[in-house]
Amino acid sequence: MRWQAKHDRDAFKEVWLLFDNEHGRFPLYPGDATWIEYAYSVGADNPQQTKETR
Repeated sequence: MRWQAKHDRDAFKEVWLLFDNEHGRFPLYPGDATWIEYAYSVGADNPQQTKETR
């Protein structure tokens, strides 16, 4: 799975998950389900803490 930054501002971030890789696409069809696990961190100069979501 790849990701693409759509908006990257100080107060707002938007990232699109792309259901593909170098071998092809793997779409998620209506009625299908999956788990997406991700984590992100904020630099040391920012007062926010590291976040993790499931």
